[in-house]
Amino acid sequence: MKFKNLSVKALSFIICISIITLSSFVFAGDMLTASHDCSRFYMPGDVQTVTTVIEYTGEVTALGVQVVLPEGWSFASVYGDYEPAVKPETDSSGLIDFAWVEIPESPFSFTYTVAVPEGDSGEKEISSTMLYRRLGDELQESAIPNPLILSR
Repeated sequence: MKFKNLSVKALSFIICISIITLSSFVFAGDMLTASHDCSRFYMPGDVQTVTTVIEYTGEVTALGVQVVLPEGWSFASVYGDYEPAVKPETDSSGLIDFAWVEIPESPFSFTYTVAVPEGDSGEKEISSTMLYRRLGDELQESAIPNPLILSR
């Protein structure tokens, strides 16, 4: 009986390793890249428009974007042909999230605007991270450039 249990465990382990190896091989050539850009100069009291372009190969089963805004800056709007189903509330600040229920075909872009507070000055950074899934665990990829640097 002890030998039989060991055989079942060994077989289960071999099957598990085979699935992990196969899925790694299947997705090895797949990629996801992203870039974001805007006017590199901002005006206090105005809005800044940021466009993010996402390109991927293979099947992506879930996709979201996390954006870290400069201190005091806030989300204003999002628009375009591929507007995300999940988006921040107007005036959200700090870390804001976007997500798609139906993932657009690659490549695609979306554009959002953020409000710059009056009296703001100095160099500012915006960073964006793509959070996505293929079959298993969540994967992450930073938008290029990382971070996006703006000046007044």
